[in-house]
Amino acid sequence: MRLVSSSNLLSLLNVGPSGGGTDAGNKALDATFPLIEEATESRLVASSTTDTFRLPMGREDQVLRLSSGFLASAKVTITMEGDTAPIADTLYRVNTQEGTVLMLGKWTYGSSRTKLLTVKFTHGFDETDGELQNVPQSLQMAHTFMAAAAMQLSPAAISKDKAKALGIDASRGFQAMAQQILQGLHRPRGTVLWPIHSKV
Repeated sequence: MRLVSSSNLLSLLNVGPSGGGTDAGNKALDATFPLIEEATESRLVASSTTDTFRLPMGREDQVLRLSSGFLASAKVTITMEGDTAPIADTLYRVNTQEGTVLMLGKWTYGSSRTKLLTVKFTHGFDETDGELQNVPQSLQMAHTFMAAAAMQLSPAAISKDKAKALGIDASRGFQAMAQQILQGLHRPRGTVLWPIHSKV
């Protein structure tokens, strides 16, 4: 799966378009796609997920950390245990990139100290011929640099010794640029509620 076309990758590396170059670029992008998902802690291929949370009573403005970031939209369906109707969207705020839901106000549940709550949401990007569509530029750049780092580890056009010296240096540079971009996409981990169950 690819967040960007191989032509962007080849352009970064000053490699002209060709059958072999395009194939190599696609393979590098496909190989590094799981690294981008891991770094963003998100599932980037479009799908629907239902997360279940245990919401403590009495704490105000709690943040739910969904099992994936990059939501397709801010429209989610939140249902409290024992209720048939979803919670009104005025009672929460969604951050689509982070994949977080801020539950507004203080919730009470009678004699129970906690209550289960489910959040159904869609996330990721639609796919066409192995390439995801409408991907944010930051993700495209991170994937391009990560794939460029992978390609630089085995360049075919220069000698083995020179490839080792130049390729590793270039690879580290591209990897550093990818990591710098991905740091800006980190999802919150502290002071959030994590799902106790996720169903895709």
